[in-house]
Amino acid sequence: MARIAVVGSGAWGTALACHLARLEHAVTMWAYEPEVAEEIATRHTNSPYLPDVSLPETIRASVDAPQVAASADLVILLQDHSAYDLDRVARDARLLLDTRGRVAGPTVAAL
Repeated sequence: MARIAVVGSGAWGTALACHLARLEHAVTMWAYEPEVAEEIATRHTNSPYLPDVSLPETIRASVDAPQVAASADLVILLQDHSAYDLDRVARDARLLLDTRGRVAGPTVAAL
């Protein structure tokens, strides 16, 4: 079981956190909006971004991004990475940057 921080609480972040929690990982989500963090933590739902989905009761949520990331083994960033102070992530944590959408212009070569 890993301690995973999901930094981003939109539809994709919530779905990913839900899946990871169902795999029995300890998941803490960061939400920008205090009311979203409160709803995730207490009602186990995220109605603004993923309505009609019940979240595992083990998912925790906070508006304090440094605290969410500080004790994680894996930090998944689902927002623009320039918004984060990556010095606050534990030095031995793995960091996964997740992005979506299309980039206009030439195709980026596969790594």
